[in-house]
Amino acid sequence: MASPPETGDRPVDPRPLRGWAVLVVFGVACAFRLGYYLELSGAGALEHLAMDAVYNVEWAKGLATGVWAEEYASLDGAVFFRAPLYSYTLAGIFKLTGVDLPLVRLLQLLVGASSCVWILALGTKLHGQRVGLVAGLLAAANWVLITFDATFLLPVALIFWLSLGLLLLLVGAERRSVWIAGAGGLALGLFTITRPNLLVFLPFVVLWALCVARVASVDPRRTESEAPEALGPTASRKTLLFPLLVALGSFLPPAAVTLRNWMVADDWVPVASQGGVNFYIGNNAASNGWTAVVPGTSTTLLGGIRDTVLLAETDAGRELRPSEVSSYWFGRAFDEIAEDPGRWFGLLGRKALGLVTDVEIPNNEPYEARRADYESLRLVPIGFGLLFAGWVATLLDLRRRNRDRVRASFEWLLVGFVLVYGATLVGFFVNGRFRVPLLPVLTVGAALTLCRLAAALRARDLRPLATTGVLFVSLTAILRIDFLDVRANTRGWTDYTLALEALDAKDVALASRRFAEIEERGTFVRLDYFKRYTALCQKSGDLERGIAVAERGVGHFPRDPSLLLFLAAAETQRGNWERVATWSRRYLEAGPRDEMPGRFYAFLAALEQGDRDGARAQLREAEEVAPAHELLQDMRRRLGER
Repeated sequence: MASPPETGDRPVDPRPLRGWAVLVVFGVACAFRLGYYLELSGAGALEHLAMDAVYNVEWAKGLATGVWAEEYASLDGAVFFRAPLYSYTLAGIFKLTGVDLPLVRLLQLLVGASSCVWILALGTKLHGQRVGLVAGLLAAANWVLITFDATFLLPVALIFWLSLGLLLLLVGAERRSVWIAGAGGLALGLFTITRPNLLVFLPFVVLWALCVARVASVDPRRTESEAPEALGPTASRKTLLFPLLVALGSFLPPAAVTLRNWMVADDWVPVASQGGVNFYIGNNAASNGWTAVVPGTSTTLLGGIRDTVLLAETDAGRELRPSEVSSYWFGRAFDEIAEDPGRWFGLLGRKALGLVTDVEIPNNEPYEARRADYESLRLVPIGFGLLFAGWVATLLDLRRRNRDRVRASFEWLLVGFVLVYGATLVGFFVNGRFRVPLLPVLTVGAALTLCRLAAALRARDLRPLATTGVLFVSLTAILRIDFLDVRANTRGWTDYTLALEALDAKDVALASRRFAEIEERGTFVRLDYFKRYTALCQKSGDLERGIAVAERGVGHFPRDPSLLLFLAAAETQRGNWERVATWSRRYLEAGPRDEMPGRFYAFLAALEQGDRDGARAQLREAEEVAPAHELLQDMRRRLGER
């Protein structure tokens, strides 16, 4: 293998990163992200939080202030259900700046812009300045990355740690620096305590480090025929230290978090305990491969977590530790897989297709649908499918492309990352935000394909155009097809989420219109939807529509106290006392925590229908249930009693 030129005892970087390229990529990335930030600000959305973002922020608030919201107090000092690094990082920022969500969004956009620079540098080190620049610009203008950089979700941190870690590993190998490579391993380790999927890939990183240490060597002056020992003790020590420090950096963060879990609860939980639940979500008999809810549990985040623990403990007949709850759901998933393996293999195929398609599978927020509202996200129509197709096209000549053995081995490591990380998603469940960490590698591959095709056009070389070009264009077109009908299947949820955002922005008219469109289709069934819509109808005075919505909701959720109480109150306003009696009775039969509202409406219905004995019976029941309740005074007055 040819040695790179040297200066002193260090090799000169054969593919240096130019300062102007860094400024261009960082500037473009900041411009797009600042434009999106300003549009979010204009829409009043900088304070908006939903689902997992609420969880992450409330966790961070509790850590930073020591004051926990009641629902999230169980997170204090407990085994981690989710990987902790992102929320702990937010907590550190909150400690320094206070809980200022717009400011944190702005800081995250700067972090996202710096990740584009790491992608620029990675592409440059592998394939030269032109490819690196194109890769950096593709990342800078990628609307998916811009979107997630501004949300309180994990991708902004995942992209940062992954792209930085991969870059440091490559630079460490090329410069024979065990410390730089060890820092790269540490960055990947920090990724694992943000999302633990990467734990499966870390052994491959260590194996690559062993191969680099022996075959390519960290000393550029040795020839391929020389053994490390022949170069003396320094080279031999570096051969050992290189994989050792990579392994130490990679596994130190997850080991520290695992040890912490054991110390707080005497329970061995590797990083986080949600693995079993997530595996069941993506592999149970009713799974579609992307809906992130255990069948039969609450659709709210914390409610769903509590229900999964309760179900496991009910089946076990005892209280379970977090690791035991996770094991229960793993076991239940494998039981359902064994019952119908054919169904499961079909499900794996669906998830694999969902992983690579250009359609963004929403989770938490319908960011693809929302894209139409933001000019900064519409400017560059670069989707996942195009980047994936570009990366696949680079595999055609992977074996003969790179004569430098360090870079060649690193390219194979990147292929392994896409395959292994992608397999972890297919093994659990797939959605758009989970696959975002693939983008740095896919972006570099797509940049290489685009540069090769541009060079072929300039040279009028038809061979690459007929092979790489045809594959790239045809695969991009195929992946744009919505094979799984994701957009149709998530339309109701998407419209509902946008309606809630309109409510948050105090745009009642827009929210009412979107709720009405959902109800006209009549295909969206979620309890919180019916609750929110009936409350909006009540606020806007549209009683007839509210009753119709609530009645449809009760058809799906016949024992929900809030809907039943709404119907009793609405029929009271209309003076339909027979219906008031019916709904108040059903409310009481549902076993609500607070019986008094139901007792009051039952009392009114009996009194207005001339049944004073029935009204008096409701009053006596109310006095037993809540002897100091303020409604008792009104009930006694209506009956003429003291």
